[in-house]
Amino acid sequence: MNPSKTSVVRFTTGLLQLVLLCGAVIFLINGALTPEKSNAQISGERVIENLVPRHVPIKIKIREDKEKALKDMNNDKWTSDLELEVTNTSDKPIYLLELWVEMPEVISENGRRMGFTLRFGRSDFIDFDARARPDDSTIQPKQIHVFKIDERFQKGWAAYKTRAHKADPKRIEITFTQLSFGDGSGFNGSDAKPYPYVRDKESVGSCPGTRQPFDRFAKQINSTIDFPHSLADFLSSQKPAEFHNAAFFLI
Repeated sequence: MNPSKTSVVRFTTGLLQLVLLCGAVIFLINGALTPEKSNAQISGERVIENLVPRHVPIKIKIREDKEKALKDMNNDKWTSDLELEVTNTSDKPIYLLELWVEMPEVISENGRRMGFTLRFGRSDFIDFDARARPDDSTIQPKQIHVFKIDERFQKGWAAYKTRAHKADPKRIEITFTQLSFGDGSGFNGSDAKPYPYVRDKESVGSCPGTRQPFDRFAKQINSTIDFPHSLADFLSSQKPAEFHNAAFFLI
């Protein structure tokens, strides 16, 4: 073979090998830098993430017979399939437990996240100084309570998303608000800070970093969302000892 042709062949072969090597290196680097997707994301399922701090003495589990329907992105009735089994893992009865079901992708007209609140117990326990009464219901140690979204608020979400052209969420976050043992102790805020905690005598207002109790959002919701059985009317019609299982809210 002509020496010049041999040189050209060798150069072409070497260049091709170099290109293939660079391509392989780039592929490996991209694979290392790209965050791994969860099995739910890969399969196209709705992602349910439990963001409740680990030191809170509860265990949360999606009801096994409801999990498939809840995660089904084609299920527009998913709110009726959201059932959380919450176990009290402490050694004391729980008198108040409030969780939030947040939809981080669903943003209201005024730029707020949207979701539902799940509450067990008498709303008076939002006040840290509230004490248990003989007629209070409790979640006893090792007992399981099932949280569901109230049907009226399921209908409210369906009406709102149609009117506002909102899609059902691809992601749901379970976050913590408050737990009371009925004796002046418990956990409060998204970071579940234990209370009672020492406050500066000159300080006024809520503890820094904590979210306001849900009831304070009622007027905001009533003025921004016009769906059947408005939350403000609902809250004002309830007796203090009654449970507020779920409600539509803005954060």
